[in-house]
Amino acid sequence: MSDSALTRAEHWLEVGRPERCLEELAQAGAEPDPRGLALQAMALRQLERWQECVDVTSRGLALAPDDLELRFQRAVAVEQLGDVAQAERLLLACLEAQPRHVVLLTGYASLLLRHGHPDEAERVLTRAAAEAPGSPEVEMVRARLLMVRRRDADAVEVVRGVLAQDPTRADALWLLGALEHERGLSRQAAPRLRSAALSNLDDRELASGARDVGREARWFAWPLRLVRRLPDALVVPAQLGVVLAAALLLGYRPTQAAGAVLLAAFLVFVAWFWIAVLVSRAASRRNR
Repeated sequence: MSDSALTRAEHWLEVGRPERCLEELAQAGAEPDPRGLALQAMALRQLERWQECVDVTSRGLALAPDDLELRFQRAVAVEQLGDVAQAERLLLACLEAQPRHVVLLTGYASLLLRHGHPDEAERVLTRAAAEAPGSPEVEMVRARLLMVRRRDADAVEVVRGVLAQDPTRADALWLLGALEHERGLSRQAAPRLRSAALSNLDDRELASGARDVGREARWFAWPLRLVRRLPDALVVPAQLGVVLAAALLLGYRPTQAAGAVLLAAFLVFVAWFWIAVLVSRAASRRNR
């Protein structure tokens, strides 16, 4: 495979167009070499076509058994397919060959974090930070570690630091948007998530998530943002409280104008609360 074809394929990956990367590799015609197969595996990973990614890395590793990029891509794919043990073995084998490789260290820390081992993840992350202090890859894993430990405010500051270095970094935009959304700040989150989605036009799940938050950011969905600010343990009691209060007020017979206005206002709020999502979805469909 020619160097020019590989360069074009790399370009499409860098700009978040994995489908175009695969098309470029297919148009090149010749059987890909390990570098081409690694690019193909990266594109398939971005598209979450996990089994195809495993198949491609198998072909690549048959040609180059010690290729770290292929082994890393395979580790990511087999983890997503549920084989966490094999993913860990692959990453540890890579780290044995390259113990100071920051991407491998952060990848292994992320795996530990996803599977409930935050203390081990922090130790591995400390090794990565020693190799590349302030690295965006290290800081993004640090932010996720802080989220696991319910230190969302600290996580927000870490992600903002990453965005100060690269305002267009898609995973940082997405994570900050997700954090803001969880705190009920949908109007701030929506543009960040939309920018992250635009950086990878082939990721339908990313686009769908951005649209959902965009609907919630509309002015008529403010009751949903209000409830989202509540701690998780209080959401259901709050919903039950709204229903109970509505039931009590429906049985109330106001004798004064102020009572009638209060009752009417509360019932409008309850109705608005329940229909906000339906209205916002309808508006979103019209604006597509």
